[in-house]
Amino acid sequence: MTISRTVARWMMEAVVRHSPPARHEWAVAMQREYDALDRGHLAWAAGCFTAAARWALRREWLYLLLICLVPVIIEVVPRIEFDFLWYGLVSRSAFIAFEHNYAAVIGILTPLPLAILLGRYRPDRVGTTIILGCLLAQHVGGTLMVMRELGGSFLSWWAPNATLYMMPPLAGLLTSMCVWYIGASLGARMRWPVHR
Repeated sequence: MTISRTVARWMMEAVVRHSPPARHEWAVAMQREYDALDRGHLAWAAGCFTAAARWALRREWLYLLLICLVPVIIEVVPRIEFDFLWYGLVSRSAFIAFEHNYAAVIGILTPLPLAILLGRYRPDRVGTTIILGCLLAQHVGGTLMVMRELGGSFLSWWAPNATLYMMPPLAGLLTSMCVWYIGASLGARMRWPVHR
């Protein structure tokens, strides 16, 4: 079997396996058409995969929007702290003392409400929420935002001498993943109110 046929078969299996219940018969029909093809397997599978991706986007748009908000929230919260200083609502010494004592803790806990919301919205996707929210949106997206503002390469922000929440990068990343896990798990245990 060629590589293109292997990829095409994988795509078709994914389409059928992950199709929503309302579209499952349609996905099975696409699979039968694929099985009857003499040639053009990869093109057919790519078209079916695209259709399935559109189904998923229609179903998951709010979840994906919330994931996309993670880097924005991570950037906005520290700016609020600086705004208190900028507008004279706190003194410079109070700001420095607060940053010294609590900045790392606030940085770690900033995504917790969003993790709870995502876990509550998609209780069956705790692992996906951690990967997309914590690893991809917060840490990769956040690092790219910092690079845009301050410069430097992506890896320079994860170098051995770098810190994340006043910890070595790996310890900070694992701590962040734990916060996301706790938040998404708490959210998954909550139930949306049932209206009768």
